[in-house]
Amino acid sequence: MLEDAAHRALSAAGFTAAPTGAAPDVLVQIGARVTRYDAGPWADPWWGAGGWYGYGYAGWHRRPWVGPYAYPYWSGSYGYWTYYDRQVALMLRDGASGAPLYEARARSDAYSNDSETLTAMFRAALADFPKSGSVPHSVSMPLTP
Repeated sequence: MLEDAAHRALSAAGFTAAPTGAAPDVLVQIGARVTRYDAGPWADPWWGAGGWYGYGYAGWHRRPWVGPYAYPYWSGSYGYWTYYDRQVALMLRDGASGAPLYEARARSDAYSNDSETLTAMFRAALADFPKSGSVPHSVSMPLTP
């Protein structure tokens, strides 16, 4: 999945794969880190900062507490969500000497994790190619619906 995502982004940037047995002009190194978080209702920053109101927690009184978060936090399986923190890295090296030509990283966090997201991240890493800069900046890559 990772190699396919990088291949699609490299193809969009104008790169083509070297024929089998031929020496490549450019060597490509890729890497990725995907961290999955299964957050519970207590991970909400408003939980302890006045983002809820009402009396007590579920079951302490005759009625469940009332507030904007009453149902997701009160029910057993509701209120949990999966969150992904991702980072991809890309290094282009000269095929003959191995000297670095271009290096970039892209970072994203969202509630979905699929190969289309990784492709967009590699495309974002190649957005400034062939210029290289060390200052982090935002790049928007729209995904197809």
